[in-house]
Amino acid sequence: MKFILFLMGMLVFSPFSSLLLINWLHFPFSMPELLFIPFFCFLRYKKIIFSIDKIAFVKLFTCWVLLLGISFLVSEYSYIQLLSSSRSYLYLILFYSIFKKTDSFTIDELIYVILGSIVAWTFCSFYNLQISKVNDNFLGVSYGALLTIPLFVSYFLCKRNVSIFFIGSLSLLLLSFTSGLRRQILVTVLSVFFSLFFSMKKSLKHSVSFFIVLFFFSFVLIYYWDTAEGYIKNEYPLLYYRVFSKTELFLSGEGSVGDQTRTANFDYLYHHIGDYCFPKGFVSKQFGGDEKLGIFNDFPLLELFYLLSFPITIILIIYWIFVFYKCTKAALRGREGAIMFSISFLILMCLLFLEGSFLTHPYATPITGYCLGRLYYYSK
Repeated sequence: MKFILFLMGMLVFSPFSSLLLINWLHFPFSMPELLFIPFFCFLRYKKIIFSIDKIAFVKLFTCWVLLLGISFLVSEYSYIQLLSSSRSYLYLILFYSIFKKTDSFTIDELIYVILGSIVAWTFCSFYNLQISKVNDNFLGVSYGALLTIPLFVSYFLCKRNVSIFFIGSLSLLLLSFTSGLRRQILVTVLSVFFSLFFSMKKSLKHSVSFFIVLFFFSFVLIYYWDTAEGYIKNEYPLLYYRVFSKTELFLSGEGSVGDQTRTANFDYLYHHIGDYCFPKGFVSKQFGGDEKLGIFNDFPLLELFYLLSFPITIILIIYWIFVFYKCTKAALRGREGAIMFSISFLILMCLLFLEGSFLTHPYATPITGYCLGRLYYYSK
C-alpha cells in the first residue's frame, strides 16, 4: 500500500507525468489524470472511499462553468487554450470538495504521496540538468508541486518518522541545487521557519527534535556548499547563474532582470487596478511569445484578479484568512494534522506573489485543492 501511494505521487502529482507523457510517449499535452485511473481503481479495491461534498461541488462547478462561458465570450484566447487551462481549476475544485468533508485519507497515507512527488521532482530536475548540459538552448528549469514542501516539512511535527524525513530532506537538498528555481529554496526555508514557530508553540520536546534534525542538514549544507557551488559553476553555468548569481545580485540590492520584473508587476497592478473590476475568465497557459502571460505566472494574484475580479478575490482571501485563523487555533490546541495545513496555507499566500504553478499545473492543483479542503476540515 505504501509503495503504491509513493508511486502515485511520482506518476500523478509531479512533473514526471509531463516528462513521461510528452517527452517519452509523445502525447500532445500532459494528462496526469490518465495515470491516476489505475490508482483510483486500486484505492477503490482497498475500500478507501472518498465521499464528495455534493452541495459544495455543485456550487463551485456552476461557478467554473460560468467563468468558462465568460472566457469564451470575452477572451482573446482560443477555446482549446481556455479548456486546457480551466481543467486545472476543475481539479482544484474536485479535490477541495472531497477533502473538506472526509478524513478517510490520513496524513500517514498522504506522506507517501508527498514523498513520491518530491522524489520524482528531484529526478526530473536531474534529467533536465543533463539535457541542458548538451543543449545550450534548453533552460533546464524543473517546476513541481511546491505545496508538497510545507506538507512534508511540517509532517515531522506530527509524526516523527526519521526514515521518511531523511529521504525527503535529502531530495529537497538536491532539488535546491538542481531545479534552477530560487522560489523552491525560499519555500523550503519558509516551511522550516513556520514549522519551527509551531513546534515551539507545541512543546519543547518537539522543538528540540526539530532543531537537531535542522542542525544536521544545515551542517551538511554548509560543509559541502563551496564544493557544490564550484561543481555547478564549471559543469552547469546557466544553472549557476539562476541559483547563485541571481541570489547574490538580489542580496546586494541590485536584483536580476527577473527580480526587477516582479517589482514592475506590482507597479502594473497599482496603475491598472481598474481593469480588474469584473471577471474576465480563464487565461491561456501556452505562452507562445505572449509576454502578458508571464505576468500571470510570476504574479498569480493578478491572474485571480483577471479570473474573478479584484473585489471577489479580496473577499475570498479574507474568508480564507478567517478559516486559517480557526485552523491555527485547532493546531495550537494540539489537533493532529491542523499544523500541516496551517503552514501550507501560509506558503500558499506567499506563492500568490511569486509563482503560479499551484494554480496552473494539472499535477499540482489537486494538491492545492487538498490543502484548502483540509484547512477547512480542521477549522471546524
